[in-house]
Amino acid sequence: MVECIEGLIMATDGMEMLAINTSFLSIEVTELHRIKIKLLEKVLVLPFILHGLPKPQFYRPRQPRNATQKGATRFSSKYVIIALVSYIVSWSGGKESCFALYEAIGRGYEISHLVNFISREFHRVSFHGTEPRLIQLQSQALGIPLLQKETTRDGYEQEFKEAVRSLVPGGVEGMVFGDIYVQEHIDWVERVCNDLGIKAVEPLWGRDTEDILSCFIEARFEAVIVGARADMIDKEWVGRQVDRAFMDYLKKKDIEICGENGEYHTLVTGGPIFNGRIQLVDSRTISRGNHWFLDTIKYELGR
Repeated sequence: MVECIEGLIMATDGMEMLAINTSFLSIEVTELHRIKIKLLEKVLVLPFILHGLPKPQFYRPRQPRNATQKGATRFSSKYVIIALVSYIVSWSGGKESCFALYEAIGRGYEISHLVNFISREFHRVSFHGTEPRLIQLQSQALGIPLLQKETTRDGYEQEFKEAVRSLVPGGVEGMVFGDIYVQEHIDWVERVCNDLGIKAVEPLWGRDTEDILSCFIEARFEAVIVGARADMIDKEWVGRQVDRAFMDYLKKKDIEICGENGEYHTLVTGGPIFNGRIQLVDSRTISRGNHWFLDTIKYELGR
């Protein structure tokens, strides 16, 4: 809960009511948003934005004139540090990373970038096999800037950290991931984020996989199957939409419904947070090892 009363920003932090006088900052409060104020050793996240504030910037506070008002905080520190808070998303282009973004936006997270990794060896999205240009079209349709970085098999973690670290000075507070239940995945994510000094945000963690896919479809997202294990998924499904019929097929064959263990991979082509739809004009299914892949020959971003 947030109120602005006579120049005071009032925010509930747990059970404690805090008040911060805005006049000493000499900047204008214009609209609801998230910023971080670090005062002494305490960090308070307030949902408002400071107009025209570079990030980060330092201001020397004056004592609030009404600091004696009940709930007001006296400032004894030399500086108050103010910085905009934003989050980035680990982006594969598939349904889990997309639905995690959707859920994060719904919870009020401000997303500044998508971060996507390309295999230097195959020139495709790591683990998914999607063309880099398709990810760029997704970024364009979402209206969210994209950071794409090449990675190698042996240097993946270090290269992942370098990419994320390059964004942290811009005010990145955490990173959103689309993990659901694989403990090895979340252990890696939490360790790496801890090394980088940011939060790991996992909106889908622990949810029922059938519920996740049902909600994804009900939200009117569109996704195409672009990769699958040949010993589990029939070739005819590659290139088709993720829909109720596909869910029924997975359940009938007792296949993990979200493909969390790599049973299949998807490319999101449209949905409620997209301004436009990626149209796959020409494609073919190819076999590589024990996997089917959709070779996207021609595509475009339409309406």
